[in-house]
Amino acid sequence: MQSGALLVIWVLGVVFYLGFVGHVYAQSSYYQGKTIKLIQGREPGGSGDIRSRAVVPFLSKYIPGNPNIVTEFMPGGGGRKAANSF
Repeated sequence: MQSGALLVIWVLGVVFYLGFVGHVYAQSSYYQGKTIKLIQGREPGGSGDIRSRAVVPFLSKYIPGNPNIVTEFMPGGGGRKAANSF
């Protein structure tokens, strides 16, 4: 009886999975032609600058639409100036 219930649950899981697979759509290119700004509250040249420059090519490649990504530096106030820019 235990294995029969597990079999029914497994079959229902497979049916639901296969039923939902057909309704998956590709992501639209929302960011196509748009610019994303990475705002950093420090001066360029530090370790944060190096990390952001290393990540930017991967972000523009793997975000649908291949957006332009710009790094903007706003030093001052321990990052408060950058936080207030929103």
